[in-house]
Amino acid sequence: MQTDRNEVIDFLRFLGLSLIILAHLYPPPWLFQLRNFDVPLMVLVSGLTHSLQPKKLNPIDFVAKRVKRLVYPAWTFLTLYFLCLTMFELKFDKLTFANVFHSYTFISGIGFVWIFRVFIITSALAPLVDRFNKKLRSNNTYLIILLCCFLSYEFLLLIEWKVILGAKHYLYFSSIVFYGIFYTLIFSLGTRLLSFNLNQICYVLISAILLFIGYAFYFLHITGSIPATQHFKYPPQLYYLSYSLMLCIICYLISPTAHKVIASWPTLNLLIRFISRNSLWIYFYHIIFIKINIKEQIPNLLLSYAFIYTASVICCFLQLSMVSKSLLLFSGNRTKQYIRLMFTG
Repeated sequence: MQTDRNEVIDFLRFLGLSLIILAHLYPPPWLFQLRNFDVPLMVLVSGLTHSLQPKKLNPIDFVAKRVKRLVYPAWTFLTLYFLCLTMFELKFDKLTFANVFHSYTFISGIGFVWIFRVFIITSALAPLVDRFNKKLRSNNTYLIILLCCFLSYEFLLLIEWKVILGAKHYLYFSSIVFYGIFYTLIFSLGTRLLSFNLNQICYVLISAILLFIGYAFYFLHITGSIPATQHFKYPPQLYYLSYSLMLCIICYLISPTAHKVIASWPTLNLLIRFISRNSLWIYFYHIIFIKINIKEQIPNLLLSYAFIYTASVICCFLQLSMVSKSLLLFSGNRTKQYIRLMFTG
């Protein structure tokens, strides 16, 4: 049963990564909207994964270990990226202090790395989520509280924080507080999802559908059109949540069936498992291919997507092979541990 759950999680993480890479190639509007649940799906999967992990470490050690697994590879990639920009005089990004600082702090910078800020915040708050889950056994009560938290968050967004704090301070406040609250709530849902029965899962799905329909009719009445949920993503709002949660739950429900189909193709199953478990560096490599503007050289969306995805997977595979061989040159276990941490995650 544990193995089946891991395979389902691998499929969902593979799906989330695939949709994120697709988004960065700016597909047609209808397709861009369809896949606009990728980041919440990755955070939900993070919660699912966390719920299956044994809680052996104390909260401080757990947070430190988890943050290192995110920050060290990301900073390694960014350092190599900025070194290449300097050495080869590439013009993909500006080598200004602000750009470099915002990249290493995952605020904005080169783009693409803000998602690590989300994972770091959810990891830091994971022990609090665990404590809350232990104290609250009833899933029905949990869902009611979760709904109240999301509604309270939406009311929090109505406050004119930009006026109160100023544009500069609002950027940092929003990046940490708003994103932290929203995605920690999704992470929390992921930690409980495996304990839900079918009725409770359907309750979440139906609630998301009704919320999305309600927002759609509201916007249709007020503006005469239904806006894309992307416009409500930065910072994330309930309209964005309703759509993304709806698609996330649908994917979760069909994932066991999808896994059974994939399992009948051993090579495909191994490939998806590899991509899922090495998604970090595959994501980093795809940034490079996006930056060198492969889309302009290969205008066809399907071909450019296939090229970037395949090239990123191959680069990651070669890197893992090189790291594995290079570890033989070192005798100290601590040195090997840091090399693995930096280059494999």
